[in-house]
Amino acid sequence: MLFICHIFSQMNLLDRAVKMVAELDEPLEQNYVRKHALEQAETLRVDVTEAATRIFSNASGSYSSNVNLAVENSTWNDEKQLQDMYLSRKSFAFDSDTPGAGMSEKRKVFEMALNTAVATFQNFYSSEISLTGVSHYFDSDPTNLVGRLRKDGKKPSAYIAYTTIAMENNSYVVFDFAKCSIWKIIVVKFYICGK
Repeated sequence: MLFICHIFSQMNLLDRAVKMVAELDEPLEQNYVRKHALEQAETLRVDVTEAATRIFSNASGSYSSNVNLAVENSTWNDEKQLQDMYLSRKSFAFDSDTPGAGMSEKRKVFEMALNTAVATFQNFYSSEISLTGVSHYFDSDPTNLVGRLRKDGKKPSAYIAYTTIAMENNSYVVFDFAKCSIWKIIVVKFYICGK
């Protein structure tokens, strides 16, 4: 499954590719896309092509799940409320079969696709977002959500790519984490506490 947070020129190609894989006449143990799409189609009573939808985003014209705002402002009561907020904002599907029609809400397909995820991945592509940016983490990373949606309760592996610079090893990630942590301590000490 792919979640797009910005305009991505190849969405049409990716959506069509996933749907073509789901339609292949192959043994299910060799084609997990087809296996899951068939299960979803049966459960949701939709065709395999619709059940194979794997590219989601916000509704046209909106940005973010707003989970970060709820967390920062303490305007939530329990994790279920945050989960519902994320699912309702991020469940709009791209459909290559209806180009130009905009995104349509397919929350059930979105939830069932998340239910089978074994890994999540985030690409940090801006120096404005750091690895310690908690609000970004709450807003964009579905790892905890997937763990709660899965029937077996397993939390998926979480992967992060930090692509603002070319890295030959992980030392920059450690440096960035330390730099951001120190900066946040300084901000609290000198600007918030007034010392």
